[in-house]
Amino acid sequence: MLRMRPFLQASALLLVTVTALFVATAKEGAARPDPRNQTELGLPSPDALGDALLQEFQQVYNARNVEAYRAMFDRWVFSYEFSPLDEAWDAPDAWNFAEEVRTAEKMFTDENTTLVDLRLVSLGVSEASVTDKIRGEVSGVWKVTALVYLSVDRESGARGTVQHRLHGQMHEFYFRRGTEDEGRAWKIVYWRDLTGTPRGYAAWRAD
Repeated sequence: MLRMRPFLQASALLLVTVTALFVATAKEGAARPDPRNQTELGLPSPDALGDALLQEFQQVYNARNVEAYRAMFDRWVFSYEFSPLDEAWDAPDAWNFAEEVRTAEKMFTDENTTLVDLRLVSLGVSEASVTDKIRGEVSGVWKVTALVYLSVDRESGARGTVQHRLHGQMHEFYFRRGTEDEGRAWKIVYWRDLTGTPRGYAAWRAD
């Protein structure tokens, strides 16, 4: 039995070493971020970030929450750019933060609005830059291209229910990082309509 002791001690040491290596490898594997959802810095990938930003915008819109909607935009820089196709109904080239919030508030709070259902489908995310007349170039901007599906119903007296629909119009949303004072991680600085908005819906919103 005395001759077996060195052998048993060596075996026990080998077992402890192998176990330690296994535990270390397991911890390393658990800590490693999923490359499908993470960048090298451990931040959300562009696609995951784009989906999250669109989902939040969609939730606020469908909840018809005016204050939350207002907070999503950079009030000093924001601009909504209409499509050139909207010239058929004398649309402006663009409107600012105040006009966007005013028209959204009108739709959200109108007692005759019986349905607001927005669905956004991301087509891709890329880095971008936005130039403002006052601030100059706005850095740290991500452009999210999306298809917009929107259903809005409103009661209109003798006309009954008037339905407004957007069936997959292509839009671009530009987000910048928020500041600690703003209390938000991201702000919308620019929103661009690429394919045009049906005259009836746009005219009602802008009325």
